[in-house]
Amino acid sequence: MKLVFPTMAYRDKAIEYIEEFYQYGSEINGSGGLDRFLRESTYEAWLEKLVQNMDIANVPDAKVPALTYFYVRETDDRIVGMVNIRLALNDFLRNEGGHIGYSVRPTERRKHYGTEMLKAALKVCDVIGIQEVLVSCDKTNVASAGVIQNCGGKLLREFYSEAFRETVQMYGIKRKEHQEGAGQMNYEIVLLPKEKWKGTDVPIRYTTDAYYDLELTESDSAFSARMVKKQFETPVTHTPEEYDFPDKLYQEHWEKAEAYGMVGEDGALLACIEICPEEWSNRLMVTELWVADPFHRKGFGTRLMNLAKEKAKEQGRRAIILETQSCNVRAIAFYRSQGFRLIGFDTCCYANNDIARHEIRFNFGFYLNKEASVPAHLRGHD
Repeated sequence: MKLVFPTMAYRDKAIEYIEEFYQYGSEINGSGGLDRFLRESTYEAWLEKLVQNMDIANVPDAKVPALTYFYVRETDDRIVGMVNIRLALNDFLRNEGGHIGYSVRPTERRKHYGTEMLKAALKVCDVIGIQEVLVSCDKTNVASAGVIQNCGGKLLREFYSEAFRETVQMYGIKRKEHQEGAGQMNYEIVLLPKEKWKGTDVPIRYTTDAYYDLELTESDSAFSARMVKKQFETPVTHTPEEYDFPDKLYQEHWEKAEAYGMVGEDGALLACIEICPEEWSNRLMVTELWVADPFHRKGFGTRLMNLAKEKAKEQGRRAIILETQSCNVRAIAFYRSQGFRLIGFDTCCYANNDIARHEIRFNFGFYLNKEASVPAHLRGHD
């Protein structure tokens, strides 16, 4: 079982998931509004809304940033449940709704999926740094109360909710057992001055068991590109040593770059991000993003990416752009979870046989202003 960020690939399965609730006359929770969008709009519009919900710097008034996931059974890729995790609380959520909303489809209940899904969501809360997670349920929903209690929930209060027209129980789940990991979230992001950090190696290395294979066709009337995820026969490891141009901070061709990061007590670099404006297009480039292995999955990457989004907004940029490789599937999944979308590719960036090597440059973009464009006098820039 795993949490999966919604994509177009799950469109039909998501519709089937919601329709099952209607068929059984069951209440839908934790869907991030999917049921409403399917009634009033489209699945594609809902995906756009999920991306907007993650944009912490631009959350609409009266709303809170949130993450929505499918809970998927890996053996058959079936959506078993959905969970909505609020990264912050407004007054209503603090008093009645809580941090997490979730549901399990009717035909998959009484199989312990609710407990396992809530545990997976709590791990996300650990990464965010929430030390007491609030979760509520109707008093009559004994099964949901049991799930919350199985995950360490303690009843805080019981009250009648005018909004839900039900007696509601609010539980608190203290995450003390995860405070050591959450404490690592407290590393401050600091500017890495050029005079001190220029030339510092960024030791990006990764092992992957999958890649996106490019199926490219062209004719006089059309070009067609399709990226299909496939498995390597054996895992492949990429290290800085295999390249003639290992990553370093403040390389000469990034004249206006700024680097930020987390530094340990011994002065060692734990994580960093380097950003550089592309002035002619009014975009901000992420030229480096790296987190040391012991700090993976602890929210460092998300915090650094949020900093880049804040800087882009402060500078009035229309988009953020970055590159990764078609075989770096973990990086691709991370960027997509941060709201980035594929905007292009380069089949001879690293070598003339990038397609055969399954290491194509993928370009991703995050739009801060979808209506913005390059000024007319700059569109001929070379």
